[in-house]
Amino acid sequence: MLNKRNKGFTLIELMVAVSLFTTVAVIATGAVLSANQISKKAQAIKLAMDNLNFALDSMTLKMKKGGGYYCIDDGNSLGSTPNYPADQESRVCSGSGGGTAIAFYLDDSPTSPTRYIYRFFGDELQVSQNSGAFVRITAEEVDVDFAKSRFYVYDVDATDKQPRIVISFYGQAKVGKETSDFAVQTTVSDRR
Repeated sequence: MLNKRNKGFTLIELMVAVSLFTTVAVIATGAVLSANQISKKAQAIKLAMDNLNFALDSMTLKMKKGGGYYCIDDGNSLGSTPNYPADQESRVCSGSGGGTAIAFYLDDSPTSPTRYIYRFFGDELQVSQNSGAFVRITAEEVDVDFAKSRFYVYDVDATDKQPRIVISFYGQAKVGKETSDFAVQTTVSDRR
């Protein structure tokens, strides 16, 4: 025969069960919030890297169809509204130092070609079109490492080889306090 007093839980058993449930719920909620925060940061860094990829793809597409490549050792000296280089001596930057800017033309108009200058400047990748003012083409979340990022131009004057540009791009994608270092290198050859 069962005693009627043994049919329920005691107050201590209920308190222990509620305490265990609360502890598990707090830990699970913390883990979910932490995972959500990590996901948002990863997504923001991915968006910054997507912006970087778009900028590089746009630049390399123009370079492939362009010509008259000029490597510029000191892109800082160009000022805010640069002139397209005219001297042949600055054309090739194939040494170990490379250049911080590159100029070329894109014969996309029947009347006159469009002239582009890309440069690493401060923590930005910038472009100037037809000697207009430089415009940042990387997102605010992307910081370029000016000390390492370079353009290299090869075989511009060769008659038996296609001109080639190597772009070495270093920096950080940052979101809040989180940063992610990146290093991108790509090679572009004249496809005209």
